[in-house]
Amino acid sequence: VDTTPIQPVVQSAIGARHRFQCPAPDFSLERIVVDQSTVVEPVGPEILIVTAGRISVTRPNDRTRTGPLVVGTGSSLWLPATGGPVTAGGTGVVFRCGAGGDATS
Repeated sequence: VDTTPIQPVVQSAIGARHRFQCPAPDFSLERIVVDQSTVVEPVGPEILIVTAGRISVTRPNDRTRTGPLVVGTGSSLWLPATGGPVTAGGTGVVFRCGAGGDATS
């Protein structure tokens, strides 16, 4: 085990969608500013964390809900790997956490 300290790289989000560079290939993090209808297509199991505002999430293939799921600041939402894309509406900031891969769709 290498215990040599590393110098952290401080990153700033740029634009409405920004994928952060991560030194671990099995983790991905993307910041999404939602101010219009935004489509998120999971590339594996993912978690959406709302850090500002309120968003409404719909999944066209979800037959268990009759309307959007509203998620507010401080709340999170689990997206399984199956089920297809979700659409986020409303106004807010969401962090999308995934298990590596290209979580930018």
